[in-house]
Amino acid sequence: MLHATVLPILLWLATLAYGFDRKEFLVDGNELPGFTKLKNTKHWTVPKMYAGHLPATRDNDTQYFFWKFENKKTKKNDETPLIIWLNGGPGCSSMAGALMEIGPFRLNKKAEVIKNDGSWHMRGSVLFLDQPVGTGFSYSKEDNEVSELDEVADNFMVFLQNYYATFPDDKDRELILAGESYAGQFIPYFTKAIIKFNEQQRDENSKINIKVMFIGNGWLDPKRQYLSYVPFSLEKGIIKKEDPAFKDILKQHETCQNYINSDHTGHSELSYPPCEAVLGKIISQDKTQCINVYKFDEYDSYPSCGLEWPVDTKFTKQFLTDKKVLAALHANDERSWIECRPDVKLENIKAKPAIELIPSLLESGIELILFNGNKDLICNTLGIDNVLKHLQWEGETGFTDEVQIFDWVYRDDLKSDKEKVAGTVKYERQLTLITIEDGSHMVSYDKALISRDEDEGGSNFKAFFLILSLVSAFIIVAAFYISDYIKSRRHPILVDGDGRSRLNKSVTWASDIENGSFDIEDDDPEFGTEGMEDNMELEDVFSIDEEDEEQLEGVVPESTRKSKKGSKKKGKYFSVPNDDSAEDIELQDIERH
Repeated sequence: MLHATVLPILLWLATLAYGFDRKEFLVDGNELPGFTKLKNTKHWTVPKMYAGHLPATRDNDTQYFFWKFENKKTKKNDETPLIIWLNGGPGCSSMAGALMEIGPFRLNKKAEVIKNDGSWHMRGSVLFLDQPVGTGFSYSKEDNEVSELDEVADNFMVFLQNYYATFPDDKDRELILAGESYAGQFIPYFTKAIIKFNEQQRDENSKINIKVMFIGNGWLDPKRQYLSYVPFSLEKGIIKKEDPAFKDILKQHETCQNYINSDHTGHSELSYPPCEAVLGKIISQDKTQCINVYKFDEYDSYPSCGLEWPVDTKFTKQFLTDKKVLAALHANDERSWIECRPDVKLENIKAKPAIELIPSLLESGIELILFNGNKDLICNTLGIDNVLKHLQWEGETGFTDEVQIFDWVYRDDLKSDKEKVAGTVKYERQLTLITIEDGSHMVSYDKALISRDEDEGGSNFKAFFLILSLVSAFIIVAAFYISDYIKSRRHPILVDGDGRSRLNKSVTWASDIENGSFDIEDDDPEFGTEGMEDNMELEDVFSIDEEDEEQLEGVVPESTRKSKKGSKKKGKYFSVPNDDSAEDIELQDIERH
């Protein structure tokens, strides 16, 4: 009887979260270089900040680092969401997202904070999280590591419960999980864990209010995305059949195809070495220069290939190694901050690709918003199109005739009536796909818009650069409003709640400098190309050996610009002029996802 009574109590105690005093995490902004120069404007407010470490395991061994930004105008019971941002990798710090992407600050050449008018903190509280353990400032006291996505999700849930116990005002806010590239694996796994947690709660007030998954240039389905490299490169003219290296590329593609169709028992289904080599051969045909994997119409010196981008990275490292800054952020300073740590690796022998989780998440009512720049090679639009073409959810496969399609247009000059198409938006059954014309893997950085601000008096005309993008303003608003707008047949893109049209305000965002190996110099002898016939055609090597499934044909899906019933143009998005006169980008050899 004693055992039956005590055991449930012990189990209940094991699930309790630690409630820390939030005041311990308050950041004194005056300790940050340049902070005292910042002033509130009509569209930007100096943020209230919290930062530090919270436990991500029950035994307190693993400590996750976070940096949270609040709009000071946010009230306790308002409806602004909590956005948790995750960079990719695995092993890439989300502090890059905070300082080079969507946070309130940019850094100048002196590593001083300056205002970012496109900050997401004007639309909700934004929390940047270093995870898995070992990433950025997150650490384990006993040097424990994780090897599977389920373990990473468990750690995230422990952190999240400790966070809510410390910041209870955020508990009822809508939660949006956002991120880029390899976060396409993290976010569905974390969402699944949240839903499972909610199902176990008897009290509705204990449930986590998860609403949206937002994934940019995501790594979702390795099989289909790996197989997109050759056909996408042919379509875009990156490679040609007449190229001397084409035969070698095609052989490596066949090796990749055979590996995908083989038994993967004991091996990860999230990373395929022979398929990594395909991309390496495509970008490095010339050993003196190579293609930028993040924007294929740009070149870089070999072997960098565009893998360190943007130049802001060096300012970020300088800022995050400043002892005074680390003290203000309550960050563990026992090891230097590195944007992407190569020693943070997930074996994922048991994990299934996140694409297999997405149908049930959509059917549970979670919104999924995907966006892709069409100049990205590493997570290209053809790969995403093929992923969605074969995705089954709510009894249908892919987008159907009921898909709603929107033109996304802008004006180079707001006073001009001349419009340009910036991209397309597709929506159906809880899923939104945004394709950005001329956008790279780092869309916000690539499509930099430059504007000027004017103080209220007008006598002091101050020039300052706003690093803006075609996507980020859209995604900030889209993540909050697009579902409601579509359902109510209202204008879905870039309209405030009061109906006032918004200018495009957004941010430079970091390259997803992530880890792995292209293996671009030598063939892996373990994966031979014997049996490849010289006259084998490209279309002969694009199929996945899966029962009752259509084969990938290696061609661009037929355009769904107009469905059989006719697409419905729901509105237009207008942005400020585009100017790409950014500083030269310095690149070095860091790897993928």
